[in-house]
Amino acid sequence: MSRDKNRERDFIKDLDSLLAGKQVNTEGKSEDERTILALAKRYTECRAEPSAEFHDSLKSRLSLKLAEQEARAQQDAERREQRWSWLSGFMVQSPVRRAAIVAAIAVAITFGTLWARGIFTEQAGPIVVTPTPEPEIPILTVPAPGPLTEPVFQAVATTEKAIYASGEEITIEFSLRNTGSETVTMVAYPPQIDIRNAENGQTVRRYPAGTGKQELAPFETLGYTLVWDQMDSRGHQIPPGTYTITIDDISFTSPTQPEAVPAPLGNLAEISIQSP
Repeated sequence: MSRDKNRERDFIKDLDSLLAGKQVNTEGKSEDERTILALAKRYTECRAEPSAEFHDSLKSRLSLKLAEQEARAQQDAERREQRWSWLSGFMVQSPVRRAAIVAAIAVAITFGTLWARGIFTEQAGPIVVTPTPEPEIPILTVPAPGPLTEPVFQAVATTEKAIYASGEEITIEFSLRNTGSETVTMVAYPPQIDIRNAENGQTVRRYPAGTGKQELAPFETLGYTLVWDQMDSRGHQIPPGTYTITIDDISFTSPTQPEAVPAPLGNLAEISIQSP
């Protein structure tokens, strides 16, 4: 009993040394004690400045864990002793019974050996081992890069006023800005511009895209002016109403995107036309 108390006292002393940042000699310790001390060292290293509460809590938990492990080890030892006692009691019988048991074991071993050699089977032959097929490894495919998803262009359309009289010329100023981080090239400049009836979305006048190219450095802005005479595509005066100025998209290329891709824009401004 005093030996167990000495071990417990030494174990608590080692825990205190670890919590104080000192080295502990684990030579001569049991495997359970070395495991618990290593665990305590890792817990201590997780905190820069362990508090007194942390020390006490850790000591309590580790002491309890060590006690549990020792209790389990004692139970295992008792179970092994019980099994050995039962086996000894079984074997300590009369010479006739021991001889019978030994003979039965010998017969079982002989029968198993002959069965393995195929003597008791109808067809003797080599044992064929069917190899287990290796699992198929899925082939991962990497999708091809698609169009750029980040905004590349910022477009603004402005007019001198919001309301115009029927038949009055309308000057539209466009401002195109490269908001990306690399130089881009518009492949069709100027871009296609549509003037649409805001009520039904129908295009009343379309200015097709040009065939030129225009390069824009990062954050560079380009201006473009369009004068609309309020005529539709057939040369007729449009009726009074509200109309939108639209650039659906601008096609461009860049060093990282050599194939032309569209940059969607949409409605940029509204104009109201009234009867004179």
